[in-house]
Amino acid sequence: MANTAQARKRARQSVKINAHNAALRSTLRTAIKNIAKAIESGDKTAATEAFNANVNVIDRIADKKIIHKNKAARHKSRLSAAIKAMDGKAPKVATPVKKAPAAKAATKKPAAAKKPAAAKADKLTTIEGIGPKIAELLAADGIASFADLASAKIEKLSSVLEAAGSRYAMHKPDSWPQQAALARDGKMDELKTLQDKLDGGK
Repeated sequence: MANTAQARKRARQSVKINAHNAALRSTLRTAIKNIAKAIESGDKTAATEAFNANVNVIDRIADKKIIHKNKAARHKSRLSAAIKAMDGKAPKVATPVKKAPAAKAATKKPAAAKKPAAAKADKLTTIEGIGPKIAELLAADGIASFADLASAKIEKLSSVLEAAGSRYAMHKPDSWPQQAALARDGKMDELKTLQDKLDGGK
């Protein structure tokens, strides 16, 4: 509560100043909105004109210290960048165009060729020394069938196992291609005989 004449005078001045500053801030927001609307219209020429017409308002508000000069610079920079990013063409309103009646019946498109079915994966755990996890490792490396395994090199198989860690590197895949070749050819009796002689695929 103002108790002196001077304090009451300053209180009245403060009300007037706040009202004046509020009006200036409103003018600033209106100027920025005018530029933003022009940008949203898609017409670069109109947006440029709106920017040039309103940028002085932003500078004037900053000169009066209603906003900081750095904030005014940010406003101008962002609006200017948005205008530069426009393609410079006003949006065109598409007019409906009637299509002329086709003289000939449309030819049917040839049916798309069917993709060849993916090769069926074999149960690699049939091979002595290959468990479910190793079968997954091989399949992830493109070895999913007996034919793939039969043609794989020992070095390749060893590298797959070594990459999976010491738990798998201990396995020896020396006989896996031979076993896979028998399984591929359906020679299951010979495969069984070979596996009886093996110890964990070795």
